[in-house]
Amino acid sequence: MKNKEKVLQILYQKNGECVSSSEIIAELGITRSAIFKIISELKKQGFDIESIHHKGYRLSDTNDIISPEIINSIIKKYGKNKKIQYLESVDSTNTFAKKALMDNAFCPEIIIANTQNNGRGRMGRSFYSPENTGIYCSFILDPFIKIENSILVTVAASVAVSKAIEKVTQKDTQIKWINDIYIDHRKVCGILTEAVTDFETGMIGKIILGIGINFSTPYSLFPKEISETATSIFADDNSGITRNHLIAQLIIEIDECMNNIENEEIIKYYRKKSMVLGKTLEISYFGKEAPIYGKAVDIDSNGFLIIETNNGLLTLNSGEVSIRQNEEE
Repeated sequence: MKNKEKVLQILYQKNGECVSSSEIIAELGITRSAIFKIISELKKQGFDIESIHHKGYRLSDTNDIISPEIINSIIKKYGKNKKIQYLESVDSTNTFAKKALMDNAFCPEIIIANTQNNGRGRMGRSFYSPENTGIYCSFILDPFIKIENSILVTVAASVAVSKAIEKVTQKDTQIKWINDIYIDHRKVCGILTEAVTDFETGMIGKIILGIGINFSTPYSLFPKEISETATSIFADDNSGITRNHLIAQLIIEIDECMNNIENEEIIKYYRKKSMVLGKTLEISYFGKEAPIYGKAVDIDSNGFLIIETNNGLLTLNSGEVSIRQNEEE
């Protein structure tokens, strides 16, 4: 780790209190002029650092620049440390992750971007990714499950995102089958899972798990076509909670859920948070023109959605569902 990253960690770990140059010198063995240069560089990056005469330096606790060093400082108390690659701008974190997998020299565990120029969602849709207000990240995972059980990765990821948001923000979330997170009936997060499979073993070798969260995007910034269906967690006030806080909790929850991916508690939580169970849905299949209508009655242990139609029960493991307008609460 470079001295700049070490200084940033020292400042963050002080929880908004001042750190004197003497303390930094004692820990890192660098000169005062080197500290001054590092602080200047961090300020140019956008970090809100106060220089207080005779006291030292203080990192504002409301700073919201994404920082791998700060994220690792937060998760360190849980015994975790991640190889995180931060990008100011990228076409898509999932696309970047695919390229990283082909580079044997270095492959991060998590890619995080401040903005995406070509963020991707399911069914070829784009994911709106404005700078400074969202969390756009991809996890490279080794779930090692059979291809036919791959839907459980998306289920587990949805549970992880829901838990992370609720623990950090105290806001209630709902899950729309299969991969969207809602707050107050508006979408705040989309999840895109892409598998790298081993056809000889029938197992998934790697999973690229893409997560896009509208963290503090103002309503006025959303494009017209999604302005009535999308929202952000903190459209008005983040109350001192930063993206680093939520990303750190997300890492903790992703690890927990992926390590217990076949645990029945994952499905129980997913059912509890479902916003479609008991509702009449319009179901669109890939490649089929006419939609099907039915009532969502259950989510089975595989994460499949059970629909009651006029022709009997239907089990969905893919497709797109929407709640009929007269069923909206």
